Amino acid sequence: MPIIKQNNHDSSVKTLFAGRVLRVERCIESRNHSDTLDYSDWRTTECTYALVWLGTHGVVPTDLSTARPRVFAEPCSWDKVRDLEFYEQFAWVDCTNMYDYRNGYTLTPTVDADVEPLAMANLVAWEAYHKTVLEAIRRSAEAKEAARKEAARVEAAAAAARDAKRQAKVDASRPAAEALLAKVPPKGTTVTVDGVTGKVAWMGSKVFRGRWSARVGVKDSRGEMHWVDAAKF
Repeated sequence: MPIIKQNNHDSSVKTLFAGRVLRVERCIESRNHSDTLDYSDWRTTECTYALVWLGTHGVVPTDLSTARPRVFAEPCSWDKVRDLEFYEQFAWVDCTNMYDYRNGYTLTPTVDADVEPLAMANLVAWEAYHKTVLEAIRRSAEAKEAARKEAARVEAAAAAARDAKRQAKVDASRPAAEALLAKVPPKGTTVTVDGVTGKVAWMGSKVFRGRWSARVGVKDSRGEMHWVDAAKF
C-alpha cells in the first residue's frame, strides 16, 4: 500500500506514492503543539515518517544534508519540478497528523509490497551517498566542538592567569597594611589624629580596590566613630 490521504470533510480518499513507499518509521520528537504558533506548547510526540521514492523527475527535497530529507505529501503550487539527481530521489514524508483537524486530512502510510525496481536500485546509491554526507557532517561537528572546547580552555587558562596575577598583587600589599596596624596604639588609647581626638576603638585591614587597606576606628567623646587611614598614625 502507498500513503493514503483521507479528506476529513468529505471522506474522499487519494492514493499517493503508489509503489514507492519503502519504509515507515516511528520516533519520539519534541514538537510545538501550538496550532497558531503565537505561543509555545512543546510536548513529547510520537512521530511517523514514510520514506518514499520521488522518481527521476520531481520536487527537490529540503534538508538534503540531514538524516531526513523531506517533501510534502503533495507538491505545493509554487514548487519547481526538475530532473532529480540520484541523491535527490528519496525523501521522508511526515505522516504524524499532528494538525489533521486544521489541515483537513490525515496521512496513513504503509510499506509497499511491490516497489518499483528502479527505486530499489537507486536506493542503494542514495543510502551510500547520504551515509558519506552524514559522516562528513558528524566529523565537521566534532571538529567544531573540539575547537570550541579548546577555545574555552584557552580562555579559562587566560582568565585564571589574570586572576592569579591580580591576587598576587593583592597579596603583595598585605604586609604593608599589617605593618601600619602594628604602629597603631592599642585599643583604648586616647589619640589625636586627622583632627579627631578620641579613643582607638577598632583596627583592622581588608581588601579595598584591589589592595589591602588598614583602617582604624577612633571614637570621640560623643561616641561618634571616625574612620582613619592607619598610615596617618
